[in-house]
Amino acid sequence: MHIITGLHRGGAETLLCRLLTHPTLNSTNSFCVVCLSGPGEISGDLEKQGIDVHHLNMNAGFFSSFKGLWRLNAIFSSFKPQAVQTWLYHGNLIGGLLSWLHRCPVSWSIHNNYDLPAKNRGRLLMELNRVLSYFLPKFVVYCSESARKSHVKNGFSLKKNVVIANGVDCQKFRRNDRTEACRMIGLAPSDFIVSMVARFSPEKDHKTFLEAASLLRKEIKNIHFVLCGYGISRNNTELCNQLTKLDLHSQCSLFETINPIENIYNASDIVTLTSLSESFGLSIAEAMACETLVVATDIEGLSDLVLDKSFLVPTRDPEAVSRAWKALIELPSVDKRALGASMRRRIEDNFSFDVMGSGYQELWGALAEKS
Repeated sequence: MHIITGLHRGGAETLLCRLLTHPTLNSTNSFCVVCLSGPGEISGDLEKQGIDVHHLNMNAGFFSSFKGLWRLNAIFSSFKPQAVQTWLYHGNLIGGLLSWLHRCPVSWSIHNNYDLPAKNRGRLLMELNRVLSYFLPKFVVYCSESARKSHVKNGFSLKKNVVIANGVDCQKFRRNDRTEACRMIGLAPSDFIVSMVARFSPEKDHKTFLEAASLLRKEIKNIHFVLCGYGISRNNTELCNQLTKLDLHSQCSLFETINPIENIYNASDIVTLTSLSESFGLSIAEAMACETLVVATDIEGLSDLVLDKSFLVPTRDPEAVSRAWKALIELPSVDKRALGASMRRRIEDNFSFDVMGSGYQELWGALAEKS
């Protein structure tokens, strides 16, 4: 059984879907997914693969939380899981407590660094996870060494750590025809396209991306920018105010989701993350697998992926981002192709889906033995 906070598109949510729908894992395990909130884009992807998905809608109010807990207890009783894998802080807390109540071994998973900005309520949730990490889970799985170090440094259990780095399906994410990818998204292949795939959240720092875009478009005319992720739409007032202030509306396309997501990587000349904090930059890894050039902030979780310092820039520095973009755009085509190929090899050798899938399969086997 898997218990996760929500199923809107995000790094952990996408990872869960790819794990459970992978032919090897799907054929050797019986899965049930419990979402603490309502349906998201990932819900349908799981259901199409015949996986039972239960939505508890616990975010709808006080009484809905109690009703959701009652339903979750009933799901435990009917499904009788051998082991439980929880995802993200809410999932870890609630799934951990219910697993303890039903005497079922549980593994937590954490997909962010501890030092993310959070409101008081979020910090309380993180503190509860910290204290209970010594008692509830048999294992605590981190998606990167960066995430592990930041949590252990802040008091999470040291003894139960397992690092299973996020992996990329290199069969799915590979170089494909750019013109066709642009056509499917509705972009002009004659433009230079710079994109960022990330949910709209303070730690992703879209402001720096847009300020860098405003600088670069003064020097390069045939350039277009793309933002894609949960919360990215013309209904986002904060985002649209930034676009208006920088006069970027006509040169920036917004998508909450693109399906299949690899189209955005193949359509783009450069993929960027301007994050302030990352445990593992999944969109950068996927772009590299597609042989697309990348620029990222020089922080743990991104510098582990992009070893060449010339493609790493300081945080909150739009001038540095713009300069890095321009340098890549001006590279000769033969150098761009060679660079893209080396980026793909980096992912194939170190961050493949097969390695990650084997890690989780081994973990779940060990967890089931504790039941």
